[in-house]
Amino acid sequence: MLSHILAVIPTELPSGAVGTSSVSLAAAFNATLDVAAVGFEQTRMPLIAGGSVAMASAYEPKYQNALDRATAALSWVESTAARSNVACRCRPFCLQLESAAGTLCALARLHDLTVLAQPDDNLSAADSFLARKILFDSGGPVLFIPPKFEERLSMKRVGICWDGSRLAARALHDAMPLLSTAEMVGIINVEVDNAISTEASPSRLFQYLTEMKLPCQEFNLASDRSRIVPTILSLASDESIGLLVMGAYGHAPIIESVFGGVTFNMLRRMSIPTLMSH
Repeated sequence: MLSHILAVIPTELPSGAVGTSSVSLAAAFNATLDVAAVGFEQTRMPLIAGGSVAMASAYEPKYQNALDRATAALSWVESTAARSNVACRCRPFCLQLESAAGTLCALARLHDLTVLAQPDDNLSAADSFLARKILFDSGGPVLFIPPKFEERLSMKRVGICWDGSRLAARALHDAMPLLSTAEMVGIINVEVDNAISTEASPSRLFQYLTEMKLPCQEFNLASDRSRIVPTILSLASDESIGLLVMGAYGHAPIIESVFGGVTFNMLRRMSIPTLMSH
């Protein structure tokens, strides 16, 4: 079920693709859309410290400017949702970065899916940090939208990146509502040096999904570890895949050293919407 969607509109990155995709997704599933944006505070000065009106007056313009940035980022999404008859609730925030991460992670935990802009540290370290924190700490699935993605979000041809792991399974099950209208579900297995259990093999996944009446196709690809992401993205282009689904590795040092590079490389290089779960 996909009934409550959260979209986090960046204030320092291009926001149009996130807004358009989240509205179209909410319209497709008749879901309620909550939209949040954060104007980042640039100072730690409290609003009132020791009763000092002078300190408060120095702080207030910065606070208001940050809040105005968040409100402006939401206005276009709100009008787009109204034209699409999508129920939309907008919430602007003015927060310091760490507080923003905690607030939005908590907000995401009561939504079925969170839509975010693809991180880009070259353009905005703040928005990119926030996106990664939500991915790894919210406990729910995240749909990343590349900022240059100008097409309509399509779930007709979906690629499942499958290595038989817990995180791949988590992403698969989180993506199930998006697979319901798929015309092709591609099971993408990039063969490297890690063995997949027979009980969770791509062929068993194929059987599992076809029993659910989903039209499936297997793609078994050979690659060395450094070329996994380019191999997946090349296949996605060749097969006109509009949505990728994959588990997100991170945090644990041993796991991250083996698999985490794939996650962060995909975050940097993705060219189509990608659903990740941690």
